[in-house]
Amino acid sequence: MAGPVAGSSLTDIYPILKEYYEGQPVRNLLSRKHVFLSMVRKDTKFRGKYYPQPLRYGTSTGSSQFSVAQANQSPDLLGEFQVPPVFDYTLATIQNSAREAAGDDMGSFADAAKIRIDGAMEDQYNRMGNAIYRSGTGTIGKISSAGISGGMLTLANPNDALFFQAGQVLVANSTDGGGTQAGGLGYVIAVDTEAGKIVVSTTQGGSPGTPSGWLANYYLSAQGDLNSRMAGLLAWLPTGANRPTAGVANNLFGVNRGINPTLLAGVYADLSGESIEDAFIDGQSEVCRLGGDPDIYVCNPASRRALVKAMQTRKIYSEGVYESEAGVGFLGVKIDGDNKPIIVMSDPDCPPLTAFCLQMDTFKLVSYGDAPKILTYEDGLTMFRVGNQDALEARVGGYFNLVCEAPGRNGVFLLPE
Repeated sequence: MAGPVAGSSLTDIYPILKEYYEGQPVRNLLSRKHVFLSMVRKDTKFRGKYYPQPLRYGTSTGSSQFSVAQANQSPDLLGEFQVPPVFDYTLATIQNSAREAAGDDMGSFADAAKIRIDGAMEDQYNRMGNAIYRSGTGTIGKISSAGISGGMLTLANPNDALFFQAGQVLVANSTDGGGTQAGGLGYVIAVDTEAGKIVVSTTQGGSPGTPSGWLANYYLSAQGDLNSRMAGLLAWLPTGANRPTAGVANNLFGVNRGINPTLLAGVYADLSGESIEDAFIDGQSEVCRLGGDPDIYVCNPASRRALVKAMQTRKIYSEGVYESEAGVGFLGVKIDGDNKPIIVMSDPDCPPLTAFCLQMDTFKLVSYGDAPKILTYEDGLTMFRVGNQDALEARVGGYFNLVCEAPGRNGVFLLPE
């Protein structure tokens, strides 16, 4: 494929990139990782300031006596989640020398651009895959009780090291999404994924050092992400101290979940004292008892592995496949459910010792068009000259959020392993 690439004809590169980054190729790339993000329904027709999601969580009350029923009738309990989009961006910078080196070969330049844009796309998938399980605070890890010394810290949850990489700029807060913010930024210079250790510097490109104000048990987020991320599963189905309390106001997108914490914030139980098999069986049974019809469990790979070992010991292990709306099949462990067999699948993005029991038709990822995507503008440009560099820039990102139509038909449970 040949043709000039210089100057204003940069727009000619877009049809080539479009082949790479629209439709099925992108869906296939997504399905290789980030299981729940890939499986969840996609609604790309979201428009407006908020996505309105109505729900009913109570009906008019009745009586055996007509006059009493008439006197005591009450309106249906109706609510509407007004879910705003969150914005997310990753930039792919391509040195102008790559364009010059390609000469008249547009395909060669497209390949160079694709390498950079692939990286930006992967970063977006990683960020979305992490955020879709979290509460929206932006937290991606927590400094352990051992604290930090000489820029070296161990994460309270070593598995969270998956969400850190060299080059990130971090902020630290005393609470998840708030409290006291440490004065210094942390520039990640190394990650030990196996050990769950992070090495940071106090300056970009500097040597290891502890940023000002960083202490044990502080929560870490990427700069710019604090309380700006997607409302993931832990926002819709909170656990522990984050659960609403009946009679106490607890607002999520305009709905007071304190009116009925279970119907409006999902089924929850700490099942860490049970065996791994009993935890999965009892959790789904409670969701079914309260009106849900769950299809799947998603959990961390370590919890799925523990379940498989327990089932294999008793020679009852069997595999099952859950097919997503996009027609992609996902292999998991099949367990007996109250209503139907349920597929247990592992997802590295899922927090450890936590299982989400989900009725999949109650969730959707809503977005302005595809998410993520190469961002375009009214002038049709998809690549831009960088003002202070001899380089071009492509912008990858999206405008999206997770929506749950009926939290009470889903559950979240703490596991023993």
